[in-house]
Amino acid sequence: MKKILALVISIAMLFSLGVVLTACGNNNDDPDLPIYEETTEYEETTEYEEITEYDNGDETTVPSDDTTAANEETTQAVNPLIPPANLHQLSRNEQIAFFNTALNRVRDEQPAFQRRSRLQMGRIDVEGGVIVRNAFPPIINLLIPALMPGDWETHQIAARSNNIDQFFSNTPRHDIRPGDVSSITVTPVSGGGFTITVRIREENNPVPRASANGRLHQVMSPAEVLAEITNIHDGIRTDVNDAVLRYHSAYGTITVNAQGQVTSASGGFQVDARTGVVNLPLGITSTSVHAPQTTQHEWSNFVWR
Repeated sequence: MKKILALVISIAMLFSLGVVLTACGNNNDDPDLPIYEETTEYEETTEYEEITEYDNGDETTVPSDDTTAANEETTQAVNPLIPPANLHQLSRNEQIAFFNTALNRVRDEQPAFQRRSRLQMGRIDVEGGVIVRNAFPPIINLLIPALMPGDWETHQIAARSNNIDQFFSNTPRHDIRPGDVSSITVTPVSGGGFTITVRIREENNPVPRASANGRLHQVMSPAEVLAEITNIHDGIRTDVNDAVLRYHSAYGTITVNAQGQVTSASGGFQVDARTGVVNLPLGITSTSVHAPQTTQHEWSNFVWR
């Protein structure tokens, strides 16, 4: 599914070659397809400092031995999988750490859940010679609804099954880092749980599984996209160094219950794919191609053992 962007570009290019000679002067109207804009940035939650020492007059109160023992027992009993009651008041780094903990719990305990996903392509623009400019855009933009209609696809993930390719990124462990995150919000929900939303910073050509966007979602490198294109037809050539995949508006939202179990989640991102010179069969050349894409995921119906 993540490779549809490459397939749409390559299939549309090849399809256009069969009609270029007959399509010259054929003024197909472009459909009024939506253009996806970057979502509004959210502010980070305010950090609070927790007071850990108390004054009693001129002297600091020293707990008795019994109190100390009780506190030690309480500390030992803390379960890191359970969200602290003041999670929304903890530091940004502590909130990100718990977000990772909740995602990795899905990896480790492998609950059953349902995943809904859809890919939507925006308007594709092409630059080049007269034939390319006149023939290519109407053809490919007419093909978009058929090749990528933007319908939701639903998959049921069974309990105790490997969900690496089914839940957020395709990394064995989720390790979102503070430097990856542009903002995080934590909101208490009824029953003692929380809704946590992280927003990931914009990146050009993120490295799959080893970059800000790649640690939250499944992303493709320019080399992987171009490999898919050339695998369709050896006559399509472009320089990987001229290709730019701009990932932006990436986010992930989870809701956890009082036990720290994910009960629902959603996420997505937008990609603006741009290539440099694309050499097509029959000596046709396009100086650039711009293809925007939006990816959305929803996870629900979690059944924990």
